[in-house]
Amino acid sequence: MWTNHAGRLLGSPTPWRRAHVAEAVVADLSRAVCEAVSRPVNVLARPGLSLPEIFQAGAQRVSVGGGLTWVAIDAMAAAATAIRDGGDLSSLVVALPLERWLA
Repeated sequence: MWTNHAGRLLGSPTPWRRAHVAEAVVADLSRAVCEAVSRPVNVLARPGLSLPEIFQAGAQRVSVGGGLTWVAIDAMAAAATAIRDGGDLSSLVVALPLERWLA
């Protein structure tokens, strides 16, 4: 377990992060950690687990890690492939709600 100078739990090594284990096992492991410590637990989000499942396991916070970066990279690679393979530039037309985001 990692804690900061004030003793607040920052995280825990997650041996299942790279392993191919059933999501139910991950939820059970998360639940066991949450029950074993008296500090708030932060869980790294994984595909296959929903936010309600993570919070039901006892987590106080959820991190997405670099997951959103990989979503963006995948979209960029798909657009680049469409341009390269078919000359399709339609993926470059995106209406971003900047006014709403920056409000």
